[in-house]
Amino acid sequence: MNRSLPTLLVTLFLPASAAAKYYFPPANVRDPSQQAKAQACDRSLPFIYLEPHDFCYDIARPLAVTLSAVNRSEKLQSIDWRAICGSLVLEPVGSGRVTPVRDRPKPESVPLVSMDLAQVTIDLREWFQIEGVGVYRLSYARPLEDGRIHIAAPARFVIEDDAAVEKLAAELDAGPVRETFAVLLKDNPVLAAGGLPKTYGWDVVRWGGRPQMLHSPWDEALQAARQKWREGIERLTEKTLPADGNRALETLIERLLQLSDGFRADPGNDFVNHLDARVTDCLPPKDQERLYLTLVRSHSRFVVSRSIRRLMSLRSQAAVDELFRIGDGPDLTLAQEAIGSLSSYAPDGRIAQYLRRKMTDDDRGLALEAAIVSCYCGDASGGALVVRCMKSDDPALRLKAIAQVVDDDHFRPHRATIVRALLDELKDPTSDAHLERAIQSLEAYPSDEVLAGVAPFLTHGNPHVAQRARMTVSEIQRAKRR
Repeated sequence: MNRSLPTLLVTLFLPASAAAKYYFPPANVRDPSQQAKAQACDRSLPFIYLEPHDFCYDIARPLAVTLSAVNRSEKLQSIDWRAICGSLVLEPVGSGRVTPVRDRPKPESVPLVSMDLAQVTIDLREWFQIEGVGVYRLSYARPLEDGRIHIAAPARFVIEDDAAVEKLAAELDAGPVRETFAVLLKDNPVLAAGGLPKTYGWDVVRWGGRPQMLHSPWDEALQAARQKWREGIERLTEKTLPADGNRALETLIERLLQLSDGFRADPGNDFVNHLDARVTDCLPPKDQERLYLTLVRSHSRFVVSRSIRRLMSLRSQAAVDELFRIGDGPDLTLAQEAIGSLSSYAPDGRIAQYLRRKMTDDDRGLALEAAIVSCYCGDASGGALVVRCMKSDDPALRLKAIAQVVDDDHFRPHRATIVRALLDELKDPTSDAHLERAIQSLEAYPSDEVLAGVAPFLTHGNPHVAQRARMTVSEIQRAKRR
């Protein structure tokens, strides 16, 4: 019987999006001496896959991990399991501590023929001394004789203490909420990540005699756990729950933060999005504020960004100091978001003085953002700086300033200067993008002079510019009729 026939049948039943994909082996070697191609795929070396058996281990139980070596070369390879296992790196992501064990097992080397798979399952406790619950990252890095590093995609998982979870659950009132809380933490996929498929798409056909190539140990369980968490979060955020339900949710989030040392390991986006939707739809504003004030202090950029937006929509006064802190922080993207979010607040003296200080920031983008926001919730002292940036020698800064003055209500004192600067941009545009934005902003300042300045661009060679000119001319003519 053709050994590829069973796998071909499997492939035929795969979803079209998966079955039609071409498989490209992952990078399995890193060359620190190279700048352009630091990582590469070298088929003369085996492809190593790190496959934890669980995404949430109980600290009292074995920590089984399967290592898979795949030979995609045309020659026989020797799989030195002792060297491969000895090149594993286990590290805590945040809390926890790991020390390599000295007296380690000595697995034997095995020959591996072309287009074949070899596997060995180990207990990480026999290779590492692990102290404390938390998120752990398993990777592989083996220096080769030629100076390159043999690598594999890392995997991340949680080591939890089920006995400690039961103690946490015991502090909640008996009932479905307590049961849901315990079940979720004992089967926690939120912080798990990594693990690449060994094959997919049409490449599956080549591995008919090796069903191990088609699966990883945690595949089905991980998907089931993620669904369980979706349902669990929905139960813990039901509007009909007593106050104990909200306390269970807060304790659950606190445990996730503790395990990951404040989300130094990013939680899954699906979890964050689902939690965010349920919290905003189902919890009262005070409970929302309390939760987002906790999350905005985390280390995850995605979580912090989402929390900034929610606190902004709540106009949380308790969040203002957190927004100041993030605005002064090292992450410029989050700093921009934090400063920008202040525009949703009512004019406030503390915010106004903070924004004046930020206008002196070494980063010109942050300085401009502060100037813009001052025109919405501060003392409007940054208006002149916004207008000045319309002539900046920094194209990005110039574009942002030009785009911002489309809001005539907040820049009325500078109207004449703004119109002149925009018309000057039309005469000598920095780029088509600047030209299009300048035309759009002029829509807010209808006059015969502006109409005459924009009209020549109705037939501009760039269709986006021409379309914007038509829209602006139409709006100015409509304003004149009013």
